[in-house]
Amino acid sequence: MRLSSFLKKMVLVGSSQVITSTSIVSATTSVRTSYTEIHQTDYEEVISTLNSLQSNATVLEWARKNPGAVAVRSLPQTIKYLARVGLSVDDLNQLNVIHVSGTKGKGSTCAFCESILRRHGYKTGFYSSPHVVAVRERIRIDGRPLSETAFSRYFREVYDRLYEKRSYPEDMPPYFKFLTVMGFYVFVKEKVDVAIVEVGIGGQYDCTNVVRKPVVCGVSSLGFDHTAILGATLPEIAWQKAGIFKPDVPAFTSPQADEALAVLADRARNIGAALFVSPSVESHDWHGTPVSLGLAGNVQRANAGLAVQLVNVWLRSRKTSGVEWKPCVKMHGSIPLAPSLDITGEMAEGLGGCDWPGRHQVLRRGNLTYFLDGAHTPESAKTCAEWFVEASQRENFDVWSSRPLKRILLFNATGARCADSFLLHFGDCGFDFAVFCPNIAMKSVKRLADQVSVAVMEDESLRRCESNRTTWSKLHGAVGVRTKVCATISDALDWVSSGFVFCSDPSRVHLLVTGSLHLVGGVLSILDPDLESGKKNGSGICVGSV
Repeated sequence: MRLSSFLKKMVLVGSSQVITSTSIVSATTSVRTSYTEIHQTDYEEVISTLNSLQSNATVLEWARKNPGAVAVRSLPQTIKYLARVGLSVDDLNQLNVIHVSGTKGKGSTCAFCESILRRHGYKTGFYSSPHVVAVRERIRIDGRPLSETAFSRYFREVYDRLYEKRSYPEDMPPYFKFLTVMGFYVFVKEKVDVAIVEVGIGGQYDCTNVVRKPVVCGVSSLGFDHTAILGATLPEIAWQKAGIFKPDVPAFTSPQADEALAVLADRARNIGAALFVSPSVESHDWHGTPVSLGLAGNVQRANAGLAVQLVNVWLRSRKTSGVEWKPCVKMHGSIPLAPSLDITGEMAEGLGGCDWPGRHQVLRRGNLTYFLDGAHTPESAKTCAEWFVEASQRENFDVWSSRPLKRILLFNATGARCADSFLLHFGDCGFDFAVFCPNIAMKSVKRLADQVSVAVMEDESLRRCESNRTTWSKLHGAVGVRTKVCATISDALDWVSSGFVFCSDPSRVHLLVTGSLHLVGGVLSILDPDLESGKKNGSGICVGSV
């Protein structure tokens, strides 16, 4: 059965991101009177079909209960599905892949790599997860998400081939695996010069690890996440992340804890990969110009430093550009410290012009300034709190006003993540209110099918929010911060912006949205659904109005 026939029978049943309380039914029976309606309905049908595949939340739950089966099934299944769309593992070698794993910062590292290589004139493909607003963000060509038309066309080509070649009725890849296969398919068809591929979860058994001959591999900062799958200790997690190393392929890592670094070094030796520790970006020679990064936050200096090393190896592999490597003369423990490089104009422009929504992002909307960061580990939460305090103070200084300033936290944590390990870092941020809401964008999201999920029931998610509020009160009750639970993100934003009922005079408000990238995505889906209403100024601030 082809996609068009299948859609006439299906009702939307799930996805990977923000939950909605209203199911969206395929619009194939609607009367289509214009090209725009046809185009929008086709895209909605495609997203509905994609959402009908097993969601990431379901995959994770299955993996938690069957951790050993992941190793047995993941990569062979991915190779099988690639073959059904006409791709072999060898075909992926022509993509000249930069492969990046890690717990924190792997997406930002990939974004820096893509931005630099695009400035060098190369046609880039970039595969990442999760998406913030639209699933099309996961597959980018030359820094831009696929258009709805292109996404729909490629989706149909991949879906129909997989559907027709099923061995049994349920023989279809789940959500993330399907998108991975589709991403590789798009990059081959688009004839990209380079594919920057972010690992989904782990590395060793992640379905992106079908790449056998990447040009270079990277590991960003390691921490604790998805511990039910990857292990509960840093050495266990490091073992998984190093699974992307390949024989005779250089690998770089951000500085890590000693116990993690020892495992990375041991795995590199056993696999036959040369491993180097990447220094921070300011250690390079900027020829007297100040270090300027398009992504805010001190943590980005390590990510940018890793990206510079990855890109330089990639450029040198082309034998047309790249900076000459000096001999490694310093060691980071038992691992060579990669040498400092000369930052070229293209590198500086790529680092300074990098854009990665939802990570240390600031949006101004009149008297309300949004600080958005999808921190999803306790370590990231600590970094986020430090960034917010500094950024809020700087914003308050830059935009002086006699109106009082109120600071509000909007928070949610999902899955098996322990809220107290996140919330303990936000007690000294000067908040007047702490608001908790689930990753529900609004009661009806007819045009936001990319944001739909029924992976978690609404009542359960609200109970989690009440639990988070209780946790906050136990941790910071003496601080005097008032708390509130809202049913949806839209309700929370309406409450914050509707006259600021907690203050007699209209206030300026700094709202920190954090704890979940999906929560950040829900906010952006309301404020800036096209991720285009604001453009960065020199300070990394997006300005504009809704």
